[in-house]
Amino acid sequence: MTNQSGWAMGRLGWPGLGILLLLLAGCSSSPPAQERWFRLGDPPTVTPLARPLLSESVELVSFTAQGLLAGEQSLLYRDMASPHEVRRYALWRWVDPPAKLVRSILLRNLQQLGIFRQLVERRQQIHSNYLLTGDLWALEQRLQGKETVVALEVELTLVNRESQEVRFNQHYRLEERAEGAEISAAMDAFDRMLARWCQEVNRDMTQALIRR
Repeated sequence: MTNQSGWAMGRLGWPGLGILLLLLAGCSSSPPAQERWFRLGDPPTVTPLARPLLSESVELVSFTAQGLLAGEQSLLYRDMASPHEVRRYALWRWVDPPAKLVRSILLRNLQQLGIFRQLVERRQQIHSNYLLTGDLWALEQRLQGKETVVALEVELTLVNRESQEVRFNQHYRLEERAEGAEISAAMDAFDRMLARWCQEVNRDMTQALIRR
């Protein structure tokens, strides 16, 4: 019987055999993990109000991430078996800081609704009568056994620039169950949750301004 290992050594020699083994190892190994980048979807389309409920202009002056979210672009998650521990995914990131993504959705949603005579961002340098601020406390994935939910926590405040009267203040905490364990299912859940948040903001802000 022919000795196959001896045949390989005889035909290839030690250097050739080393190259062959490296090639075989390369064929059997998985490709290296790569970074993945995610964005949030557009806000839902809303029917504009017949007329603005606030006849003055409003400036979105700040929308600030708090805690670990400040300056963070990695997707954050918590295993609810250890709910006090917040972790980050090493290779999954938002295309922009979460506060910027959520602020953009809020701005487009309120502009569609037409609840203010004018809604601008701070960089537009237009003098406004009211200041709108936001604080983002959570935008994360939560692992609950075999289930995955996504969560949002954010506070909005609308203040009169001159009198400092608070016309609106609301703290929101929302969760949405993902329909699967894949990251694509979590992204779909983020979009559904933020669409629901926009609806709640529109309802609450409309009611607050009508009352006054």
